[in-house]
Amino acid sequence: MINRQDIEKIITRRPVFSDLVFQRGFLITTSDADLTKISFCRKWVKQQLGSFFIWTHPNTNLFHTTDTNGKLFFLIGHAYDPVKMVFKEEDIIQELSSSFETDPDAYQDVIDGLTGIFLTGVIDGSKFRFQSDAVSMYASFSGIIDGQFYLSSHSNLVECLTGIARDPYVDELVEYKYYPYFGASLPGVMSAYRGLERTQCNSEYFYNGQAISSARIYPRRKPEARPYRDLIQEICTLLENNMTLIWSKWGEKAALSLTGGRDSTTSLAGAHNLLSSIRTFSHVSCEGEQMDASAAELISKAVHVSHVTYPIRLSAEEQAECEDMGSIIDYNMGSIGGIKEKDVRTIVYFFHHPKFEVEIKSWVDEIGRARLHKRYLKKQFPERLKPRYLTTVYKPFGLNRKLVRKTDKAFSAYLDRFYPTGTFDKRPWWDLIYWEYLWASNEALHLLGEHMLPALVTIPFNNRILLDTMLCVDLEKRIDDSIQKDVIECLLPAINQTGVHVKDFGWDRKRELAERLYWEVQTKLPF
Repeated sequence: MINRQDIEKIITRRPVFSDLVFQRGFLITTSDADLTKISFCRKWVKQQLGSFFIWTHPNTNLFHTTDTNGKLFFLIGHAYDPVKMVFKEEDIIQELSSSFETDPDAYQDVIDGLTGIFLTGVIDGSKFRFQSDAVSMYASFSGIIDGQFYLSSHSNLVECLTGIARDPYVDELVEYKYYPYFGASLPGVMSAYRGLERTQCNSEYFYNGQAISSARIYPRRKPEARPYRDLIQEICTLLENNMTLIWSKWGEKAALSLTGGRDSTTSLAGAHNLLSSIRTFSHVSCEGEQMDASAAELISKAVHVSHVTYPIRLSAEEQAECEDMGSIIDYNMGSIGGIKEKDVRTIVYFFHHPKFEVEIKSWVDEIGRARLHKRYLKKQFPERLKPRYLTTVYKPFGLNRKLVRKTDKAFSAYLDRFYPTGTFDKRPWWDLIYWEYLWASNEALHLLGEHMLPALVTIPFNNRILLDTMLCVDLEKRIDDSIQKDVIECLLPAINQTGVHVKDFGWDRKRELAERLYWEVQTKLPF
């Protein structure tokens, strides 16, 4: 397990890595702690907003404003609004402030319309309320420790300040031989530390000076049936607006990560009005990624967009840095392991050879693609959700039944807390769980702790209205990827005309059959 002492030794050896520890991080607390006493936090900036102290990494953006009643509105990270076509956070904060005074629904409507990677909230004296972006891609953790409130982008930062104890169950999980399967993540909203929990997306949190509570903000109502073509048109409009706003916000500083898969080519279609300006790229860090890069090159050529493929080749000195970079990434993610060597090499490469300041990632589009149905080759799941289902999709436990029972218990507590009766009447569990748990518990940690080390990342699909619209499409069409095919056909049909499509890397028929077999066995075992 990577700890603070390990990181301090790395920073002493490689001072150039100092700013990568808790990169783009923040801490909000009622404790007047001094982060500058931590060697790798000496450049952090402190502000006091109301009764709270806010510390931010030098590369973290913090925006705030105060209304006439003294309420303070803040946004950490970046956001843009494809509904009102606003891309400056200063304007968005003002809109949040004015809508809050109108009515709670209006305030939530503004947040639902935002795209980006952010955490936003309101400070009113000693009271504090906050929520994340649509999929909690700006990971954060909160808790009351020794009577003080803590909210941080990195769980290990809180541990540095408080000495909070690790959870023995988490260490047992991380040491389990099959833990690396399906990425670094923990059950429910657990962190590696007792008393510190990951922020659940689609929920708003409240701190009243003594305790933290939460309330579900989505889905607020059962969706109404709408014609398929209307849904596709709304998705097209929101995606097109997002790509336009990204260009207005960052221009030539941004580049779109492109493969031959459905998600990134759909993002490219959203940029159909920017083809002469926007640039795309691929990288090849292992043999399996060459197919993606070749497909991206063919598609880019067909639509006349600039494209570069970067082979991940390291010098001897850069290769020697990989172990230390991997340790920093692990520490950023909460010391819960699961880092792939090829991914570390990619981060080292782009750290030393920066090619862009902002990477446009096509993540979370998968939420609309019925991925659980594809993963397990199932057209229908049981209507009633059981904790064992989540244990099954979490990790391959096999014969370790003791760990299965402990994980069932963790997921049972998670479901009781965040999914009150009636929630799945508005949206089926397989959609909400894939959105709110599988994405936010895994990819968000990798995003902040790993992918955003060499460059800022923005995600045009990370918008609650856009994702909700995708989930309004009939399940069969989503399983068939009809949304992505038809969005591309509507915005940039030349992509479809290439006939190029690469299946998700690492997923083939053999693996899908193995996953289906494991599901059928694991979910039916009575112990």
